[in-house]
Amino acid sequence: MPRKISGTDSVPLTARIKSRIRLPLMILVGGMILYSAVILSVVRPSFPTDVDSARYLMLCRNIISGDGYMDDYKPWPVPHMKFPPVLPCLLAVTEWFFPGNIVSLKLTVALLGLASLIVAFLLFRYILGELLASIAVVTLAIQFSFLLRAQRIMSDVPYTLFSMLALLLVFTRFREERPGIWFDIGVGLAVAVSILTRSIGIALPPAIVGAALLKPGIHRKGRLITIVLVASIISGVGWEVHNTLAADKFVPVYPTLLVYKDSNSAGAGLANASDILKRVEQNFEFHYEHLLRVALPNVSQIPYLLSVFSLLAVFGWLVRLIRKRSVLEFYLLIYMLVLLVWPWAVERFLTPVVPLFLLYFIDGLRRLTGLIYRGFERLIALLKAGARLPSRRRKALPNPIALVIIVLIFVVSLIVPGSLLFSRQSRERFNRPPPDFPEFLSAVNWIARHTPEDAVVLTERAVACNLISDRKSFTARDVRASGMLREAVSENNLFIIHSTRGDFRTASPLVASVLGKTEGHWRVVFRSGSTLVIAQNGAEVIQGES
Repeated sequence: MPRKISGTDSVPLTARIKSRIRLPLMILVGGMILYSAVILSVVRPSFPTDVDSARYLMLCRNIISGDGYMDDYKPWPVPHMKFPPVLPCLLAVTEWFFPGNIVSLKLTVALLGLASLIVAFLLFRYILGELLASIAVVTLAIQFSFLLRAQRIMSDVPYTLFSMLALLLVFTRFREERPGIWFDIGVGLAVAVSILTRSIGIALPPAIVGAALLKPGIHRKGRLITIVLVASIISGVGWEVHNTLAADKFVPVYPTLLVYKDSNSAGAGLANASDILKRVEQNFEFHYEHLLRVALPNVSQIPYLLSVFSLLAVFGWLVRLIRKRSVLEFYLLIYMLVLLVWPWAVERFLTPVVPLFLLYFIDGLRRLTGLIYRGFERLIALLKAGARLPSRRRKALPNPIALVIIVLIFVVSLIVPGSLLFSRQSRERFNRPPPDFPEFLSAVNWIARHTPEDAVVLTERAVACNLISDRKSFTARDVRASGMLREAVSENNLFIIHSTRGDFRTASPLVASVLGKTEGHWRVVFRSGSTLVIAQNGAEVIQGES
């Protein structure tokens, strides 16, 4: 009599593999492949056009070369005190393996973006379930704004990864019955890395502490709070100690900017209560108007979608805040409060919390459809004489409604990645630089070929100018803070990149006033469209091919 095979031994290997391959996993893997394919099709070796991207590039190369964490593009090099060091250090690893390869740096950021999507799925599935979570994450992955920022050398996407990882660890930790101390240490490390990637990571500690204090039944919450606070203090204070030693005085960069009326000029004085309220009002209007353009730009032209998206996201957030009081609700609240008082309102600042807005939008949509369904159910029961309300709530209708809507958003969103994959014209538009940048590049390349090595350039893109031309450069803000302009003028080696177009990035009131006050002492030595290279009369210009 043959031996009876029990368990999985009787099941063929292919059947066991198929049983493990579920639809949500297939959607997620397909979305990650699509994201990767689009990134590889649009990434270019062109020099980064963003001012901050150029500075990250400079910092990572300085780390590799041993020049230190320095702003050495200026005539008087100074220690860098603005951007925390995590992203430059990550980029430096890539630069070490692939020196001078800008594509590899962009792909490093894109890889961090891919990791952030996976972390978002692991977090979303706790709230939305695996199917809705996978569709939501893939929908986020193929949005124009995410694809654009995921291949820029900026901190938006890396910070999104580290902050979402910290939130996932906290969310998971609260669900564990008896988590070990290493789990808490992992949370602390994720928080510290987030803070040292972007200063707004300081929104994480109060969110974690608030959620732990208000949520009952958390095992050893005191240990978690202590570790998170210690990690936050070490990372935050450590960065401020670096800045204090660099400046020989205590100057907290961002808190200082927050209290000035004009963040670009300390001479404007401190902001009063009315100034802060006006800033809050302006920032609220800006972020509301740009929320959908950052979260779901592929479908942002649909009428009334901004209002619907915002209302449902707020509804979903409020319901979870009242019922769950999880770390996600507190973090989003604190993050947005910081943005409301921030001196600058920029679209990309919304990038790290876009996944949470999408999460609350879907959850709010699901809850609202559930309320509507139960309302109809009660109405039908009242209309039927003697009918009783169902003893069990049927959940068949609400989830499909939310599922259908998010699938429609996903399908419409596919137009953008499809176009980028199969249309060369779309890829060229995607990578099109700002209108001023080609003119700026022409001016800088001319400076590299036609000015002596000790020439000094005044331009708002000082870091990029230095990296391309190898000429020391400074900005109008440096002029206000030091005597660089007077020094350069006295050395008779100053060149100015200026434009006749008022909206041009390199144009500034200060440069215009300098040119006006010293009329007759300057001459135009190069012109590219509306961009001018202006030199002192006595400045040396090397003759050669333009």
